[in-house]
Amino acid sequence: MARSLILSRFQGNFRSPVSVRDWIIRNVPCTQGPVPEEWVNAIYIKLIQSNVEPAVVSAGLALARKAGYVFDDGTFPSDIVFKGPPQPTIGVPSQSPKQMRQSAA
Repeated sequence: MARSLILSRFQGNFRSPVSVRDWIIRNVPCTQGPVPEEWVNAIYIKLIQSNVEPAVVSAGLALARKAGYVFDDGTFPSDIVFKGPPQPTIGVPSQSPKQMRQSAA
């Protein structure tokens, strides 16, 4: 029977792959064979929700691999598209400041 995964809140430096690696080591138990895909998905989702950039997550996973973790290869980042929160469009100019100056002239 597979062990359920409960991930703690990420409280490290969201710009640091080392913090990501340390969080993975604290939250993901060693497994025989690769870490199950659903766990890798949960890791990505939890870290992205904690405002960690996908590139930092990938770098943290690479550091965790060096620490002995084996993740399903080919799962990330191409299979999942992470969408950030919706960006406001009201009051945001559609042109750069340089383009606005050129069109005003």
